[in-house]
Amino acid sequence: MKRIARSLLLAIGLIAVSWAFAGFWYHLRSFQSDLAPYRFDEDFPFFFEVYYTMSGFSLSFCVLLAVAGALLVFRRSGHAGLFRLTMFMETLFAATVLGCWFVPLIGPSVSEATGVATGSLIPQFLVGFPIWSPFVAGWAVRRLERIAAEEAEKKESERVENTIEVRE
Repeated sequence: MKRIARSLLLAIGLIAVSWAFAGFWYHLRSFQSDLAPYRFDEDFPFFFEVYYTMSGFSLSFCVLLAVAGALLVFRRSGHAGLFRLTMFMETLFAATVLGCWFVPLIGPSVSEATGVATGSLIPQFLVGFPIWSPFVAGWAVRRLERIAAEEAEKKESERVENTIEVRE
């Protein structure tokens, strides 16, 4: 079971790092695109403000995802909380963006900028990565902690037995 738990954390870490670098690449390409048609569009008066704000959040999630994934790859299972927090924040961000679509003043700008600004997160949500991966990572960490506790208890009981034998 220890091997399965470590393998799951490694796989999740590698997937997270891959998504993060794909997100960096996407935003690099997105910032180079021509967004000039939106500059004077009266239907989307806050497009650029929303676009750059949402892109900033998406890029920060890419950074957090890269760091958290790298920590999982290098077997730092104690930092799985950072990964789980990042996934929670991504999900919360997606729900908040969806809610902003219905705000009359900025809704049209938010809906228009969502695809371009959050494109790095969309593939993750299509496969449900922010939904299922925190649960799998949590299970693997709990399993590793349980195995470590059992091993420590076994060593302690052996030490006590050896101490009793020496005294006799």
